[in-house]
Amino acid sequence: NQPIKDVTLAPFYEDGKLTGYRFTRLGNEAPIKVLGFERGDIIRRINGEEVSNPQPLFEMVNKVGEIEAVSIDIIRNNEKKTIFVEIQ
Repeated sequence: NQPIKDVTLAPFYEDGKLTGYRFTRLGNEAPIKVLGFERGDIIRRINGEEVSNPQPLFEMVNKVGEIEAVSIDIIRNNEKKTIFVEIQ
């Protein structure tokens, strides 16, 4: 499965609590890069829902070509950001 092959996620903890997942590898050919992610980004929420396990992330990676719109809250360089993508 090529989309997942180019992406590696690692759990991210704050004060011993799982608070998201960090892109530790994001290959140049990873289709998910079209959503604006960068290596090191920490995904905190997808469409307002906290990410408490990696399943929603892998579903998003696998369905990147089918997504119509998605809102993703991330931490990048210690700053909170929201990536909103609408694909037409």
